[in-house]
Amino acid sequence: MAARRLRVERTLGPEVVRWIERELVHGPGDVEGQPIELDDEQARFVLRAYEVDDRGRRVVRRAVLSRPKGRAKSEIAAMLACVEALGPARFAGWAADGRPEGRPEGRPVRSPLVRIAATEEGQAGDTYQAAAFMLAHGAISRTPGLDVGLTRTFLPGGGRVQPVTASAASKEGGLETFAIFDETHLYVGPELHRLHETIRRNLAKRRQAEAWSLETSTMYGVGEDSVAEGSHKYANAVREGRLSDPGLLFDHREAPAGFDFSDDDELRAALAYVYGDASVWIDLERLVAETRDPQTDEAQFRRFFLNQPTARSDSFLPAAAWERCADPARIVADGAEVVLGFDGSVGGPHGLDSTALVAVAVGETPHVFPWWTSGSGRPV
Repeated sequence: MAARRLRVERTLGPEVVRWIERELVHGPGDVEGQPIELDDEQARFVLRAYEVDDRGRRVVRRAVLSRPKGRAKSEIAAMLACVEALGPARFAGWAADGRPEGRPEGRPVRSPLVRIAATEEGQAGDTYQAAAFMLAHGAISRTPGLDVGLTRTFLPGGGRVQPVTASAASKEGGLETFAIFDETHLYVGPELHRLHETIRRNLAKRRQAEAWSLETSTMYGVGEDSVAEGSHKYANAVREGRLSDPGLLFDHREAPAGFDFSDDDELRAALAYVYGDASVWIDLERLVAETRDPQTDEAQFRRFFLNQPTARSDSFLPAAAWERCADPARIVADGAEVVLGFDGSVGGPHGLDSTALVAVAVGETPHVFPWWTSGSGRPV
């Protein structure tokens, strides 16, 4: 593994990264079968995902990796499926003097059950098949008792890796130790929400296994009520202090708002930012050219390649139009004439639905600002 200037205290991440790069190869695609070398951005995510506390227990119970299309999110998920199946995924002790000041060392999960969930069988198969290819063709393939199959992998000493797309009801009572929910912007509708909720509920039963989940996705269509949209709202509530969840890791990267989409240089810079370390091998010029094709929908391009949550292209306002109107420095004078608008909540999961009273200052240039929001109990 190349030297990296990253924080490594109290995390199994460095050992996990070394294991991935030593034991696995890339799955199907342009670099199929080639050795893996994680870039710094990917390694940083692994470090955070495998953080432990001073007792050696996992910190993260639920991770979300949000990146644009083509950023190898599903491949990262497949790598971590292999780690959770056979790698140093759980705390074994402290190196050196055995105190928390030392370096944590890892061990395999006991009796692992790795579930790879998805909206449809083909998609679940893509992630599972990538993991199966890694297990069957990397150095790890020499593990005695490893049985890699087309629809499941049996692990030596018990345990398995298996895709799942059936109804949530059939998954009650499962003993998952790790679950992958791939492309959760596609998890729309009651059955997929139940699948997501049921498997996460199963994870809570394996206390000693320190079970956890990983969601991967590009950004969602606003208002579609996908699992990805719900996870983003939940992460915002935690970030803003409305909820507390130290076990949530929300790793999201999106292009900056407000750049000139019609300017090739600004668009290229935005793409380079959102693709991060991958911008050295992603064909940015091809992506810029695609945006100028008259059949390219700007809202969809922003969603999939700039990783920005967007409304449908036939929405009342075009993508990012509302953000461009923002003027945080503007102050409405006392006594100004305003019109009030009210939006009431009905509760919602985790209290994420809100009640708000919004004011619109009347004048030559109307200005919209929040007057009261649930939780504050007073004008804002």
